[in-house]
Amino acid sequence: MPKLLKILFISSLITLFLFMAAGPSHSANKVRWKRAIASAFSEPQPLACNNMHMNNRLMGVASRRFPCNTKLTLKYRGIQVHVKVLDWGPAAWTGRSLDLMPAVFHKFGFRTQDGWGERVVLWQKGWK
Repeated sequence: MPKLLKILFISSLITLFLFMAAGPSHSANKVRWKRAIASAFSEPQPLACNNMHMNNRLMGVASRRFPCNTKLTLKYRGIQVHVKVLDWGPAAWTGRSLDLMPAVFHKFGFRTQDGWGERVVLWQKGWK
């Protein structure tokens, strides 16, 4: 009997070692995307953050939820982009969470603000 216990003990140690060496499970790394209604804006204007002016190269959004310079990852139809919060908005009465700057909606395949309109995007905090 002691030999059997020794074998079981060694077997359980090997199993434990293999489990720990495998790293965290996929469910622990699961990214939780959240939904947001996003519109687009492209009128030249000063931005609330960093004393900048909007241009067609800035990968940014306007948000009331996040402070200036917060990094977000946005996803639309499988395309992911990294943006920073660079302006305050959209207006609360619109029901939207984000306003996309031209470089962002261009990355998603739209040429104009009107072409983008108002769409649901997925977002997560940070750049993954």
